[in-house]
Amino acid sequence: MSDLIDDLKGKVGEWVDSLDKGGQVRAAIEGIRRQISESDRKRQIKRAEAELSRLKLQYDQSVIALGLQTLALYETGKLGNQELGPLCQRTVEMRKEITTLEAELAKLQPAPAPEAGPPCPSCHRPLPVGSAFCPYCGSKVEAVPAERLFCPHCGASLRPGAKFCPACGQSIS
Repeated sequence: MSDLIDDLKGKVGEWVDSLDKGGQVRAAIEGIRRQISESDRKRQIKRAEAELSRLKLQYDQSVIALGLQTLALYETGKLGNQELGPLCQRTVEMRKEITTLEAELAKLQPAPAPEAGPPCPSCHRPLPVGSAFCPYCGSKVEAVPAERLFCPHCGASLRPGAKFCPACGQSIS
């Protein structure tokens, strides 16, 4: 039995030596070590980038809070620093301009499309809600009582046949 084990050890030794003659096993091990090292380096980079991103966000929030506090002091007349006065004045002017432009933009935006009702029985185009006649073909439309549906999750009004709530996005079963 010991002869068999010795023979087996010899064969395994020869096999390992034949594999590593070209340095393949050592090269494979070194390649694996390099990959692990590279992966570790990338993980450290990601961690540092995440920390840097978090600190930059905190810095930006701090600068915004500082600016808002300074502007509030300027508007109440409690800011005594003369260097900040012109900057605060320009900021107040920009806020007024923004409000004016937002109002103008709201006027330019198209009006929301009227809610479509049931299809016309003659031409099958969607009728405006509450129409007595079809605006496309002129057919008289029977008054259909509008059944109001509400979302069971948030209570928002739903259109007939809706599968999802437009307010909360929940599925309507």
